[in-house]
Formats: sequence, structure tokens, C-alpha cells
Amino acid sequence: MNGPGHASMPGAAFPDPVEVHLHRVRLDDDARAIADAVRLLSPEERNRSTRFRTEAARRRYVLTRARLREVVGHHLGIAPPAVAIEQDARGKPQLAASMRGGVHFNCSHAGDLALVALAAAPVGIDIEHLRPLDDVLELADAQFSVAERAALRRAPAAERSTLFLHCWTRKEAVLKATGAGIADGMRHFDIALDRPSQQFRLPDLQRIEPPRATDALHEHAAALTVLALVPAPGYVAAVAAVAAAVTPSWKA
Repeated sequence: MNGPGHASMPGAAFPDPVEVHLHRVRLDDDARAIADAVRLLSPEERNRSTRFRTEAARRRYVLTRARLREVVGHHLGIAPPAVAIEQDARGKPQLAASMRGGVHFNCSHAGDLALVALAAAPVGIDIEHLRPLDDVLELADAQFSVAERAALRRAPAAERSTLFLHCWTRKEAVLKATGAGIADGMRHFDIALDRPSQQFRLPDLQRIEPPRATDALHEHAAALTVLALVPAPGYVAAVAAVAAAVTPSWKA
């Protein structure tokens, strides 16, 4: 799944609450739509798209990246191919320094649907296709906190896969909003699965690595809020942003 992108002016205050613009991307196999999307990519992205092992993976990448360029380009008032996207040291996409102007973005895909999020504060988004999971308790033991594992074991067996994916998407969204990776803190904070939204402050996330992952909270004395989403039937998602409240605004 794609990592967070960000672009902000040093010292800029994050709105409270922050509005997150959410865009759905249908990852269909329409040949003309894919050809049109390829034209919006950078030369490096077009080259990368040829290296995917399967056509389905290439299609997901091309359509998601093209829509991301359209969304960010519209916000900046420039053509999608002119949006300069680079990768940070951790391989996560962000706007090139020359273009940073108070906009942060993130995207994620699963199955035949992708989501693009745009906000005025660091933002993270994750989506999963609802499905039965093999060895769901073992998966939780490897990634979740003690409290989350206990909640999963208390749930009826038939509900555990769905509960796991609700927890997973929220944890991923939080880590993406901070700029951390899955291995850098999945176990180190607790998701409250009995409510659809949750606020974290710095002490709640201080064990996340690397140390700079929570810089935005340090610098702005801000909270981070995560919110569960239902983007389409059969899918679960979550969005997180460095703000005391998040207002989702669906654009497509």
C-alpha cells in the first residue's frame, strides 16, 4: 500500500478540526481509462509501471497514481503531469520541496478500490477488502497490542476477521499520518474498537519509531485523530490526521 505524502510550510498551524478530502478510485480494467491514466504519470512512474509482475498490480498502481496527481494538481492549480512527487528516505511519496505549500496527501488501495486523501495537516489513510482471514489470532499476536489481542479473543469467532481489519486499517492510518512504518510502532498504541473515532496525544504515541515520526505533534502541540470509514460495501477503511478532530468530505 502507498505511504504518506506531505507538504507543509514550516511553522504553519494545522486547522482544528481539519477537513480531509476523500476521493474514491475505481480500479477497473477499462483499457481506455488505463491508457488515459498513463499519460498523467511522470516518466519515472511510467517506467515503474512496467515492472509489476501482474497486470492487476500495474492497473492498480497506474489508476491510483493518476488520480492522486489529478487531486493534488487541482488543489495546486497545475496540470497532473506537472505535479512533482518524490520519495522520502523511507520510500514514501511526497511533493518535491519546490512545490510544498500546505497540502498533505496519502493513498491506499485494496481489491478494486483505492482511496486518495488530501488535507492541510499530515494525513494517513488505509483500506482493506472485507474477507475471512486464516490464522487471524496469530496475525494479531504478531502485530497488535495486548489490549487489542484480548479484545479480538473475546469476540465471537465469526466476527474476528472483520474486527481485525477494522483495527488494522486504523493502526495503519495512524502510522501513515505520523510517517512511521508498520514495523515501527504497530504494537505501541491501542485502538479502541468500541467506537468509530479516537484521539491520540503525544504520550499515547511516543514509543512509535523513528523518533521524528511524531514531530508534527511535538511542534504543534496537536492531537492525532483517527476515524473509521465505510468507503463502499465490502470494504473497511480509516483516515487519520494530526488534528484534534477530523471532518471527512467525500469528493467522489
